[in-house]
Amino acid sequence: MRLGVQIEPQFGFEYGEVLAIADLALKVGVFNIWFSDHLLLDRDATDRVLLDPLLLMTALARDAREVRVGGLVFCNSYRNPALLAKMCATIDVLSSGRLEFGIGAGWKELDYRTYGYPFPPARTRIEQLDEALHVIKGA
Repeated sequence: MRLGVQIEPQFGFEYGEVLAIADLALKVGVFNIWFSDHLLLDRDATDRVLLDPLLLMTALARDAREVRVGGLVFCNSYRNPALLAKMCATIDVLSSGRLEFGIGAGWKELDYRTYGYPFPPARTRIEQLDEALHVIKGA
């Protein structure tokens, strides 16, 4: 069994705190650090740090060389699927193959509305995810 730690950037973690969590995880034998992909915590969370998970994973993969990093899960609707695949492939290369990839259809309507993304019905989001998986896998 492989254990991992999930960090929720929308709760306001500074990078130093994330690095400290990763260091502690490594000390106790946990090598997987996952990040959620939310754009904000709630309507009132306008004054807190909210690091982007892709950029955060890139920095952590550089600074904590034994850690595997991943998104749990990336929201398909926030980034063009081809661009997301390119970004994740770059992180995987820069980290010598230490990227774990997870993607979902998205659910947090507040994120969508706040950033001006359409929030289609669940069935549509799932169909869009299916199309994105074909793009991401190069099928």
